[in-house]
Amino acid sequence: MIIINLFKYSKDGEVIVSPEKPEEGIEYEEMFRLVAENGKMLTNDHENWYYVIDVDSTEGWVEEEHAEPEPGPEPEPESDDEENAVEPPESEV
Repeated sequence: MIIINLFKYSKDGEVIVSPEKPEEGIEYEEMFRLVAENGKMLTNDHENWYYVIDVDSTEGWVEEEHAEPEPGPEPEPESDDEENAVEPPESEV
């Protein structure tokens, strides 16, 4: 897991999250950007999985092998009955 220190602060009415520390005198909160290594994902509850996430604390976060979810079932083919038929635009008739 790659951990990047971030700084969250307000400047000119905007909230900024940056890896660069703000100018002296500007109040800021420290945050962390967690980035999973190739083939892995991040979790802190084993239910929600992330490749990248910004957090207030790194405590409890782990990086684990995690398989991609299986694709869902194929959609049903559209019916050929006239009820579902769509008329083509006049320019194509």
